[in-house]
Amino acid sequence: MSDTKNPFSLHNVRIKGKLDPQYGEAPTIGVGMLQEVAYLVALNNPLWLLAGCVRHRNHVYGFEIIQDGETLGAIKESYYRGSYCVEVENTRIAALRERNGGYRSKDINKILAKIKKSFSRKTIGEHIAEAHNRIENVLGTQGYGKNREHQSAVTSLERELVIFARNDAATQAAFSAYLQAHGKDALSRQEKELRLEAMTIESIRHKYTRGNAIVVLKVDGKYLVKQGEEAILLDDNSLPQKIRGKLGMLKLVDDEHSITGVGCRVNSETFVIIEDEEGEVK
Repeated sequence: MSDTKNPFSLHNVRIKGKLDPQYGEAPTIGVGMLQEVAYLVALNNPLWLLAGCVRHRNHVYGFEIIQDGETLGAIKESYYRGSYCVEVENTRIAALRERNGGYRSKDINKILAKIKKSFSRKTIGEHIAEAHNRIENVLGTQGYGKNREHQSAVTSLERELVIFARNDAATQAAFSAYLQAHGKDALSRQEKELRLEAMTIESIRHKYTRGNAIVVLKVDGKYLVKQGEEAILLDDNSLPQKIRGKLGMLKLVDDEHSITGVGCRVNSETFVIIEDEEGEVK
């Protein structure tokens, strides 16, 4: 890059970060229009600092424009309607556009005019608006997070309360009286029923996983009985009574239902029957 319209030849243009020495000591700007715009902006605004943003092979793809520590905006290489151009972006430009992104053009004069119009220190109103947004975001995030923490604490406290109530006869009696007095004793019955059903399902799953269960499949009018590693095909007459009795009970319930101490009806052709630890059906 020659010093003719080389922005890095000016005192207020520098690299943001470090260059990779294996690609030389000087940065490169791939889009000539970006180089010329950066040069003219830096030349005409000596109080602005242009910080070149570098990617692979020391390629400068854009510049942050800063004044007294405040970022005014940025210019960067872009692609528009089939060819490279320059894109100008800052919060003021974004606020006026319906789509995301900045203002793009292949016309240097239009780019310079957009920078002149849009780049300056924030006004009092803009500082207040940005502060308002930051406050809203921080308070919203903090509120959401604290509400989650509070809900977690409430859940833990309620869990301990339930444990205490279940282990304290006086509390149980008082709570039962409260539910009856307010016509809510059905809630207690429902909780007990669901808890027992859940325990039944977990018990069957545990025994099945450990191999303490018999799997019965209906195949072509017969029963394929698998117990441990052994599988045998039986008919109604040869099906052991210990299996037939529990199978008959499971046939009376709907699919995906379990019976305590009996087993589970997976569907009309698949049944799991509980057996004891010695391998016998209970």
